[in-house]
Amino acid sequence: MPTDLQKPLCFFFQFSDDVLNKEGVASALQSFETAIMLIAYERWPSIVPLIWGACEALLRVKYPNSDEKIHIIQEKFKLEKNISSALNNNAHKLRQLRNDIAHKGYIPRDTQKCIELFFNAGIPYLDCLLEDVTGLKLFEALYPQSEGEIWSVFKDTRKVITRKINKSDDKIEKGLLFLILKIRNKFSPTYISEALWDMQSFYEEELWISEMRFKNKLINCIEKKQNDYCFELSDIRCPICGSDVLASFLWKGKGENWQFDSLNSVGCYKCVYLIEDKDLIEIFFHNRLTKELISELESDNPPLAKTVCV
Repeated sequence: MPTDLQKPLCFFFQFSDDVLNKEGVASALQSFETAIMLIAYERWPSIVPLIWGACEALLRVKYPNSDEKIHIIQEKFKLEKNISSALNNNAHKLRQLRNDIAHKGYIPRDTQKCIELFFNAGIPYLDCLLEDVTGLKLFEALYPQSEGEIWSVFKDTRKVITRKINKSDDKIEKGLLFLILKIRNKFSPTYISEALWDMQSFYEEELWISEMRFKNKLINCIEKKQNDYCFELSDIRCPICGSDVLASFLWKGKGENWQFDSLNSVGCYKCVYLIEDKDLIEIFFHNRLTKELISELESDNPPLAKTVCV
């Protein structure tokens, strides 16, 4: 049961009241939580100041009696905790980007830099600060029940973004798809008034019909676009809703000697998406393929997707 000091927090229930009573700690945690929520709506002009604000608040907690400017405190923290030069430099870039947004404004082409520094500076730097100030690393401090809801998707998204940065991909925002959908799903309104409860079964039936219609369209789209069969994979789940996904594959070989090569496209009829981005597919789906599933795909009775009569 959360304490009164823990109740304003969405994700952090691991900290004692003594820790949360330290001036600056609770505000830093709330800034991080708000930044995560705003990713769902891609509000990067607000996300960057929030994640840097969380870092700066913890630096002030770390050095409560220092009147020095924050960039000097950053250098002090680097030397004391042996922070890598790469991370320290990225943290300075994050702070400067925050200042630029605050004083000069934001333009859409800043999005790429915001995403890069959020994942390469904001998260690892906050992790170091949080461990030093509270004794817990970021992902140790998060509420366990939220791990399966958001944080596993968050970690995989960070892998996708890192891969895109390393390839100098100029569309790294595409790697945020599942994190955006997951956060929206987590915080979307679910309240149903008493007046609607009697009609719940009707709405469930209508929802099922809508989902099946989109499933049929998705199957047809995949088959037509890829000029190949569409498969329904029960062993690989959508990272948003946990449903089976629909997929097409690339094959190698000829005639009856075709062998599985790689996933080509993946879609979910409940979450309404179809992706072909290789980085997203590799991290979220391809790495979860088992030898048993590949053998089944290559067999005479593969799990072909079937349209539904509605």
